[in-house]
Amino acid sequence: MTEPNPPSATLPWPAVGLIFGAALLVCGAATLLFGNPAAAMPALYGLIPGLLGSILAQRGQSHWPALATLAAIAFLALQPTLLALCVIGGLLTICAGIESVRSGGRACVLGLYGWLALDIMPGLPPAPVTTASACFGLMSGWLIARLTKLEGAAALPPVKPIVGLALVIFLALGLAVSLLAMGRANDQPYAYWIPLFFILRAVAPPQHTLAAAAKFGLGAVFGCLAAFFVMLLHLPTSVTAPMALLLIVGGLRYLPNPSPIAPAAFSAATMIGAGADLATSVFRIETALFVAFFAAALAVAVDLVLTFVGRWTNGQTAASNSPGS
Repeated sequence: MTEPNPPSATLPWPAVGLIFGAALLVCGAATLLFGNPAAAMPALYGLIPGLLGSILAQRGQSHWPALATLAAIAFLALQPTLLALCVIGGLLTICAGIESVRSGGRACVLGLYGWLALDIMPGLPPAPVTTASACFGLMSGWLIARLTKLEGAAALPPVKPIVGLALVIFLALGLAVSLLAMGRANDQPYAYWIPLFFILRAVAPPQHTLAAAAKFGLGAVFGCLAAFFVMLLHLPTSVTAPMALLLIVGGLRYLPNPSPIAPAAFSAATMIGAGADLATSVFRIETALFVAFFAAALAVAVDLVLTFVGRWTNGQTAASNSPGS
């Protein structure tokens, strides 16, 4: 039912360099603008949907997902309640499905990623600074993509409405379960990895098949295992920091590609760059395995249900169009 789109090309190296430079520039500017080093983190989570979302959107179609994400961040700051969280998250999920059908973009999925990170990440600055910094990062990223003509550089083709519906169901059910799992693992300092890692699966090209989910999951697990063995060497920060940066650059290069390279690179970079201890590394590997198997099972279940509905609908249509009806 949910037919895979053909693999997208990798991002060109100039685009990768520009993304990396823009991240450093925007995070540094947010630190100076708000007079708080902690403001760099929400600026980064705003930059992700603003810049990367525009790159993955169709040319001329990135403005409305950026505005939707901007509104979601602002409204949650005004109404930080559980009901508002569910409503705004649900609306962004529906927007993600609409965007995939209209233009094939993934800006709203990345918007959901950045918005949720601002809600569940610990150690962020006070709400006014977090909101303002995230909005600054988002709009800066969107403007950078437009001015440098990177908008649509890794755009995916539009999908069928049934595939967009599958994406909405996949995100809604997946986020509900992963947030519940995060709550159960609240004794872990990095429990927020679970829902954020799940959303990254939805950013990958829309191949809701067991093989595609397995590629993503195996890549993430392999990256975690590789980082685990690197940390056993107890290398100094002067070695691990450049290693993490190189992994991020490689992950960005293969971001629009359905291969396991991007999830492997980002998973390894997260663990190595964060200087996680061995216990945290084991938890990260368990998280990757949980999300990989859960995403694969959910994708297959959604496909089975939609295939059944599609066949039933086609059968009803055929019956109504028969000569004897």
